[in-house]
Amino acid sequence: MVDPALSSMPSPDWHTHLKLSSDHSLAFMLPVDINAVPLHPELLLVNRTLRFSLPIPDWGLEGEPLVYPAVDTARAGNPIKLGDDGQPARGLVFLNRKDGGIYQGVVADGTKVLIFNDITRDIAKRLQAKILSVNPYIDQLSISDMKKIVAFAAHELKVVDMYNGRASSIIEDTKPVDGFEVPLVGGKVRDDFGYRVVSRDDPHQVGLIGIQIIGDRHKSYLSDAVVLSDGQHRWCIARDVVERNFRKLVLTAEDNLFDERPLRSLRLEFGLDA
Repeated sequence: MVDPALSSMPSPDWHTHLKLSSDHSLAFMLPVDINAVPLHPELLLVNRTLRFSLPIPDWGLEGEPLVYPAVDTARAGNPIKLGDDGQPARGLVFLNRKDGGIYQGVVADGTKVLIFNDITRDIAKRLQAKILSVNPYIDQLSISDMKKIVAFAAHELKVVDMYNGRASSIIEDTKPVDGFEVPLVGGKVRDDFGYRVVSRDDPHQVGLIGIQIIGDRHKSYLSDAVVLSDGQHRWCIARDVVERNFRKLVLTAEDNLFDERPLRSLRLEFGLDA
């Protein structure tokens, strides 16, 4: 069943659905409006993604202009983000390999964070150790320090999903991972720093597209893709990411409340696999 509030949205979000032949060779391409993909209201999911948040200090003019680098020949020199003066904002340019190798930028104004998304506890421990070895005073990290940390995460830890975020969002929408020790910063806990788990209880409905999909933001899904809906927006995400980071909400008979349970393969949940 499609959420009526979503199906009536005026601007369809078109994606390219790659239909494969029986021998898995590419047969033809077909546009898909994700607002028309049927959702499965009987399966409600909640986001419990694990991520590491690193605050970006206010570097002022020491930050680099947020423009696409020369290696991105299609966009080289164009602004990634603009400041209030209409000029490229300043901060840190980094490569997010998760989004098909797209350069992104985080503004260094003291209110933003760099998020290392979908990482294990071991990776988080090694990342935190590296950060503290570069500079134990994280509020004094320089752009040079940050580039070392990003390079370590990408090349040594093989973290592929990095993106910018707001410190306020991290504080409001996540909580510390149980049992993970995060050092004090300036003698106090910083709620925008460390290994954290999404804590919002917003239920999500899901629709399975399957095969392969390439999104409108240079994202490539090489396994089944799914559509997620939070009741207001829809977006595409790789099936394995959902299975790894979301949990299933189950209505308990005892108290008629939702309880979180591990999520099996979505194909099993939908009865597509035995």
